[in-house]
Amino acid sequence: MTPCFFKKFRLFFIGLNALGLSAGEVQPINPRQVLAVENVCAWPNLTLLRDGTIAAILHNAPSHGRVEADVECWVSRNGLTWEKRSVVTSHEPRTVRMNHAAGLARNGDLLVLCSGWTDVKQADRPKQGPFRDAVLRPWILRSRDDGRTWTQSSDFPAGGDGWTDYIPFGDIWPGSDGALHTSCYQGQYTDGAVSTEINKWRSWHFRSTDDGETWQRGSLIGTGHNETSLFPLHGSNWLAAARSDSSATDLFHSDDGGATWRGPRRVTSVGTGSGQGEINAHVTRLADDRLLLTYGVRTVGKAGVCALLSADEGRTWTEPVRLVNCSGDSGYPSSVQLANGSIVTVWYAKQSPLRDGYHMGATVWEAPTAQDLAPIAPAQPEGFIQARITDTWAAYADRLSFGLGQTLALLDDGCTLSRPEWQTRRNGVPKVRVAYDAVTGDADPKHEGKGYHGTTIGIPSSLDFPHQRGVAWQNQIAVVRSLECCHGTLADSASLARALQWVIDHREEHRITTVNLAPVDNREHGAPVPTEIDAKLVRLRELGIWVSAPSGNHAFTSGISWPAAQADCFAIGAVVPGQDVIHCDRSEKVALLAPASATSSANAIVCGAAMILREAIDKSRFDWRREGANLPEAMMTIFQRSGQPVTDPLTGRVYRRLDLLAAVQLVLGATQ
Repeated sequence: MTPCFFKKFRLFFIGLNALGLSAGEVQPINPRQVLAVENVCAWPNLTLLRDGTIAAILHNAPSHGRVEADVECWVSRNGLTWEKRSVVTSHEPRTVRMNHAAGLARNGDLLVLCSGWTDVKQADRPKQGPFRDAVLRPWILRSRDDGRTWTQSSDFPAGGDGWTDYIPFGDIWPGSDGALHTSCYQGQYTDGAVSTEINKWRSWHFRSTDDGETWQRGSLIGTGHNETSLFPLHGSNWLAAARSDSSATDLFHSDDGGATWRGPRRVTSVGTGSGQGEINAHVTRLADDRLLLTYGVRTVGKAGVCALLSADEGRTWTEPVRLVNCSGDSGYPSSVQLANGSIVTVWYAKQSPLRDGYHMGATVWEAPTAQDLAPIAPAQPEGFIQARITDTWAAYADRLSFGLGQTLALLDDGCTLSRPEWQTRRNGVPKVRVAYDAVTGDADPKHEGKGYHGTTIGIPSSLDFPHQRGVAWQNQIAVVRSLECCHGTLADSASLARALQWVIDHREEHRITTVNLAPVDNREHGAPVPTEIDAKLVRLRELGIWVSAPSGNHAFTSGISWPAAQADCFAIGAVVPGQDVIHCDRSEKVALLAPASATSSANAIVCGAAMILREAIDKSRFDWRREGANLPEAMMTIFQRSGQPVTDPLTGRVYRRLDLLAAVQLVLGATQ
């Protein structure tokens, strides 16, 4: 048994009214902040005990595991005053106990799994740096008196040849299956005979069927992921928030009690450079049934701790809530909600407004209501998630602007500009930059005759409405009425040609980079049809302007609609949202698929994606000339190389479905 230690800690409060916020961040409600524990690197984990006391399990040295040290248990009733209750581990000589997971057993015992490092040279490799000779196998620690005394067991599975021992992280939770669940990760040695340098990481789901006495490795959660926090949703559904090798947080979901996992879905930013990003997320549920995800931010100029909220089990998330500003080495938050509704979030930092030097801080706060802080909803949620558009928003929030400074020309049958979606402004800049009617030659693109389609075709690509977004949501649009009705004929070629010429003439004035050529003629064209638009399409391709059109919405398999059938216009097809099953019109001319119920929406999605990819190419100075003779062709090559393969069962053709995150990573990854 470990004896009990008590230490009352002095408090420091800091007001957050002057807390600096980055773009898009919001303030918490009624925030209070305290210096909870000095001279600790902490990496804290919170558990609510049976009597409502908060227990914080933390690493007790001001070092990243480079000195002999242990983990301790500190407690608080309100998150503002803290006292030391016990030392959880009693490390062996020349070792450090540091990495831990914690939670309650089903019988109410407090459980801790704790690994660490040894400073003892291993027989199979040379001496390494201080306390980096090998990962220690986890201990199983149990307290039957709320963290005052502890028993210890070493009966934990070994890591296996070529890999480190398992490293526990996050919470321990009971599942609906009667078992306890947690996660551990491990690293594969680059060359274990030479050093403990890690080549790659993987994270695992662990279960205990005897209330935490012994543990068994279950399923693989993520490859290329390490520190992972599990959270039980409802029934057999689980969420895992995993730190990726690219320094961001990915979400995985299981609907079978952790036997299998789907993902990843990126939910935080990779930052602006090496060693930055938003990592080490923790998930819990609030009393109003929303999920709370807190995470550390290491991006230069934004370091600290933020939170996201979800009202739909992690499908969509709010803008970030800023909890604390720090400098550099910081994060690893853990949160609980008290009976009075207050949220207690603890974190560590080397430097914060509270102290210069390693410490554990605590922020006690209240969450904005669901009405005051609604999640950001994609314009087409299922399709955007499938095409990893939402992942791209999260991953590159600090590097890309998602259409800012670019204009998308919508060539369709007009638009009702009085609709609220097209009256919006961001920072004083109107969504609709310019309007033109190529049929009548005036500046009023209102629908006439049978027109109807153009009012909504810009939503998937460009919507920037309260809590709703299109793909390139910060772009502007040029509304160009180009024919009477989107269901046109070859006879509409003359007015479409005038519309395309208007784009050519005004491209620089209005910064037009992309054209959504929206009409279809509902015919099965197996080859291009000579029309008046052809020379215009050639010129736009030469100018580096993306032009694409929907393939059509019938069951054609040998041809597609005009103008998508033309040589210098990319033809965009569709898969069923949520499934990689091709539908609507297709032929060998179709260049790319996107998830949508109709190809007009699929094309709108791809137009927005093209604007984001263009920005990534511009900002990274990616050498696109290796990919194509001109920029649009190079971008299509990148989309196809990075896209997901989809086989058409009727024709045997293999198409590529848009994967925007993979496309952007292909560009930015090549320049990092």
